[in-house]
Amino acid sequence: MVLATLAIASTTPAQAVRGRVYDLETGAGVSGAEVALWRMKKPAATVRTDSTGYFMVALSDTGSYELVSRRIGYFGGGIEGLRIARRDTFELIVRMERLAQVMEALKIEGKKAGLDFTRGFDERRAKGIGYFVTHEDIERKGFQRATELVYGVPGLQIMVDARAEGLQLSRIVSTRASGLGACEPALFVDGIQVDAETLYRDFSSTQIEAIEVYHASQVPGRFMTGRSLCGVVLFWTRSRAGKGDD
Repeated sequence: MVLATLAIASTTPAQAVRGRVYDLETGAGVSGAEVALWRMKKPAATVRTDSTGYFMVALSDTGSYELVSRRIGYFGGGIEGLRIARRDTFELIVRMERLAQVMEALKIEGKKAGLDFTRGFDERRAKGIGYFVTHEDIERKGFQRATELVYGVPGLQIMVDARAEGLQLSRIVSTRASGLGACEPALFVDGIQVDAETLYRDFSSTQIEAIEVYHASQVPGRFMTGRSLCGVVLFWTRSRAGKGDD
C-alpha cells in the first residue's frame, strides 16, 4: 500500500524512480525489499532496497508504469498509473505493512522411553525369541561382575581362566553351538562388541540394566558377527537409560 508519492521536476537527463520503502508500523526502512516496475504488463526494471530501505531505478522509456514492492513478511507497496515523462525523476515514499505470521499448531507424537535404550529390548522380548535378564533379575542375583549375571541362563556356563600372573578371568561359554562344542559367544555392551577380558575388567553388575541372550539360530541380524555362530550376549548399561535408540 502506497501512502504518498511525490513528483519533482529535475534536470536529470534520463528518467528515474527513486525513493524509500518504510515499515508502516515502525517507520524504519525495509531493507532487501524487491522494487519492480512493470510496463504494459511486462517487467521493465527491478532493484532491491539497501540496508536503510532506499532504492533507485533508471528507466529507458517514458510512459505509464506500475510499481510493485515485495518482501517476505510484508504486504502492500503497489502503485498503478505512474506516468514517467522525459527528464523526470520521481521520488516515492512507499510504506509496507508487516504481515503477521501465524503457524499452525504442531502435534508431536512419540513412544514412552521404557527400555528404548536397549535398541528394541521390549520388542525383541515380545517376540519370545532369546532369553532376557531384567533389572529386577539382576538385583535378585546379587553378583559383583557383569560376567556372573548369566549364571543360570540355559545353554551358558561360566569358566574361570587362570592367568600366569595369578589373576583369574571369568569367561562366558555356550554349550549349544551345534557342531562346535563349547565356545565363546559374541559379547556386546550397549551395541558395541567387546572381548571377555574387557567385560570382566571394566563392568560390574551395578552398571548393568538388562541382558539379552541369543543362541546361534536366534541372533538378530544387526548383531551377527564371526563369533555369533556361538551365540550372542547383549549387555545394556544403566547409563544408556532414557537416551533412546541411535
